[in-house]
Amino acid sequence: MKRFMMVALALYLTQQTTRAADISVIENETPDHPALILIKGPFLKDEGQKDIGKFMGLVAARKKPPVVFLEGPGGVAWTGLQIGRLVRRYGCLTAVADNTQCTSACALAWLGGKERYMGANARIGFHAASVTDNSDASASANAVIGAYLHEVGITDFNAIIYLTKAGPQSITWLNLSDAIRYRISVKAFSPTQERWSWTRSALGSAPRRHGESIEAMSESKPKFP
Repeated sequence: MKRFMMVALALYLTQQTTRAADISVIENETPDHPALILIKGPFLKDEGQKDIGKFMGLVAARKKPPVVFLEGPGGVAWTGLQIGRLVRRYGCLTAVADNTQCTSACALAWLGGKERYMGANARIGFHAASVTDNSDASASANAVIGAYLHEVGITDFNAIIYLTKAGPQSITWLNLSDAIRYRISVKAFSPTQERWSWTRSALGSAPRRHGESIEAMSESKPKFP
């Protein structure tokens, strides 16, 4: 039990912000396409169960698996893992849109997709878990993340190392070339593609909250309490 609590603490990776993630349906399901769910913003420590419950409710209410778009600087890794597991359980596709950033816990949730998509200039970033002055908890947290990666279909040892090699104050930015190299299944996304034409109006109208540009978000360094 003590070790479990240490791992849970290790995965409580938080950003210095007071605004929680928005989780909402921005395009309803039709006979021609699934619903589009947008997760935007950080996963906060005190909002984890609420975020997980809200996401599960939205997904479970659909007749067919929705497409989940993600954007955010991370937050509580444990929440990202649980949402990623729900994404996988319900067979959702995941995507990070053009010129959008998704890092840390957000990126872990994105990995849960049955199919994963990234837009042009999408920035998807990963790093290892760590707890200051507690190497055992840090190692256990990284083991949990490694097990999750295996669970969502990333079984190549080199791929797991690649996704977790950066320290908690650094980022490994995924690109399509590295995805191919490490056999991480990722496909290119563009709203100009016929398959994704139905997403144009929804993604175009989705508000960019927090007043942050891609560059500003990339300077934000995730850390553990």
